[in-house]
Amino acid sequence: MTGREIIYKKSKWLYSDTGEEVTTIRPCLKCGHKPVGVRVKISADLSRTGKTRWATKKIDYCIAPIVKALQDAGIDMRGSCCGHGESKGTIFLQDGRVLVIKGDYIGRGLDK
Repeated sequence: MTGREIIYKKSKWLYSDTGEEVTTIRPCLKCGHKPVGVRVKISADLSRTGKTRWATKKIDYCIAPIVKALQDAGIDMRGSCCGHGESKGTIFLQDGRVLVIKGDYIGRGLDK
């Protein structure tokens, strides 16, 4: 999460640098922002209910505008990651395609 190394210890996922549980949301190493809530469509095969549903999920700040625009346009996704300064950002579409985000777009976020 957020580009930080995690380890599995005593049945818990922990941040390796602090030992905090991964349930603690930390800022992205690239942009310095915490993920933001975006309303997204969850497909039935990814849903805990087994049914397609809508939910607000934490999305990496710097690609949240792209994710929101895709959702507003009715384009279904399976997941996303900004890359956290380690790799290019990616958005995984429901149909199997992958959008790769490169260049200086990363880091602009919802408020820019």
